[in-house]
Formats: sequence, structure tokens, C-alpha cells
Amino acid sequence: MKTDALERFLPEAPEGWSREIDTDMAQGLAFMGGGVGAGADYEGPDGETVSMSLMADNPMVASMAGMIANAAMMGMTVERVGRQRIALQDDQAMALIGNRVLLQAEGAAPEVLMSLIEQVDFDALTGFG
Repeated sequence: MKTDALERFLPEAPEGWSREIDTDMAQGLAFMGGGVGAGADYEGPDGETVSMSLMADNPMVASMAGMIANAAMMGMTVERVGRQRIALQDDQAMALIGNRVLLQAEGAAPEVLMSLIEQVDFDALTGFG
């Protein structure tokens, strides 16, 4: 049930794009210490693809927190969506939401990733549980 609830926070596909929910992600989390996860793959009209995942209550979330908090010192670019910090490097983006949900997106230019990330309801996701 929590996986389905987390899945609802994945943005819809932009106009002209398609979205496919990754139904195997929750099984993979068992090998990474448990937790809840949801993911989706997006494909644009020109064949460009983006993968986005959300993980909650997983040991990997805690290990990534320090890196995201110090993203600028690690040579990453930091963007904001409202009050939410997004760490960008090459074709990857990461954010820690509410100190327990890790958002990762990868596979496209930062402006494409950000256009998807901007659709996430960070306030609601902070209260996920």
C-alpha cells in the first residue's frame, strides 16, 4: 500500500511524452535494506528517456543526505524548486525531501530533469507516511 501511495507522487508524463511505472523497484529495495520505493521511466517524442525514483525509509536515503547537503562543495550545481534543494550533476538530479524521501532523476539534460521535478508536490511528499 505504501508503494502505491508513493507512486502517486511521480509526475505525469509531459505532453507528447509517455510514462511507464517501474513495478519491480519495490522488490529491488529488499536487497538495499528495505524501505518503500516507486519509479517511472519517461520517454519523449524524440526518444529521450528519463528515469525517476522515490525511495523512503531506506538506508541509502541516509547515506545520500550528506552528499546532497554538501552538493555545491562537491562540484554539483544546486537549483531550487520552492524551498526544495535539487543537486544536479551532468544528467542526474537528487533531492532529499523531509529528511526521509530520496528523489533521483537521470538520463537527460538538467533542464529536462528539472521540468519533471518541478511537477512533484514536495509539501505533500514531506508528509508521506
